[in-house]
Amino acid sequence: MHEGLVLLDPKTQEPQPGCAHSWNVSDDGLIWTFYLQPGLQWSNGDPLDARDFRRSWLDLLDPSAGAPYGDLLESIQGAREWRQGKSLRDQVAITTPDPLTLRLKLVQPTPWLPFLCTQTPLQPVHPQALGKA
Repeated sequence: MHEGLVLLDPKTQEPQPGCAHSWNVSDDGLIWTFYLQPGLQWSNGDPLDARDFRRSWLDLLDPSAGAPYGDLLESIQGAREWRQGKSLRDQVAITTPDPLTLRLKLVQPTPWLPFLCTQTPLQPVHPQALGKA
């Protein structure tokens, strides 16, 4: 595992940059874009990028995994349906326009999303740890 996109400031408990150096949200509150810091690496030296977050989050939602914390991501379009086995993995609105950008489309405004991104289950997991490398 690696630190998450967002960390909590230990004094203020406010979101602060983690793997993401910044993020923004659309005016309607439905599209969140996280910009990852360049040069991130796993502990073994492998590069870590936005695709690792996407894969880890989709794995968390996978209905066959039965992961108890997948509901943290259910504000993302298609996440609940995929988690319930009613749609396909590719219909979850988590995209990576480039290796340093993670974009989420939500079903409703979720202003607390940066706080959700501090939660341990949303930290990326190296694919080798899950036998997927």
